[in-house]
Amino acid sequence: MRIIAMLLLISASVTAFSQSTDSEQTEHANQQFKLVISADASGHSFEQVVKNSSSITIRIRKTNITNHEINKRNEPEIIYDIRDSDGNKPEPNKGYHYQGHNVAMLIGTKDMVLQPGEIREDDADIGSWVDMSKPGTYTIQVSEHVSDDPNSDVVKSNIIKITVLAPDPPAENN
Repeated sequence: MRIIAMLLLISASVTAFSQSTDSEQTEHANQQFKLVISADASGHSFEQVVKNSSSITIRIRKTNITNHEINKRNEPEIIYDIRDSDGNKPEPNKGYHYQGHNVAMLIGTKDMVLQPGEIREDDADIGSWVDMSKPGTYTIQVSEHVSDDPNSDVVKSNIIKITVLAPDPPAENN
């Protein structure tokens, strides 16, 4: 009997451990979409090392996981959580003003919705928005409310890591 109890306990622990790798992503009963971010345009890299922080662009993939249409939404609805290795949020870049996308969507058409299983991918130029010039490792996670209600549940993406290297020292003139 003790052996069976131990095996059940071990099995539950292994199951909990294997699920913890995706624990950065929020799952709710009313979750309508899944958010996945990557550190490059390929959609498969979750860590990146850069020398020039102004070139940091992430890919955001929103997938409709329901059997009905959902709102597509645009980037201003995305909540960005960017932290340095000390857990601090970097300062916004001086002089940067968000211009939005130049994507024309016709209100009342299928342009405004994601069909079941449909994916929307957007690139976000993080390096131009915030000052990530301090060398170190930064984490980035995005989230979005499940509805237009600001009190609604929030779906969170995975967390990616961007390591910013110190700039090369200036070359010596001989």
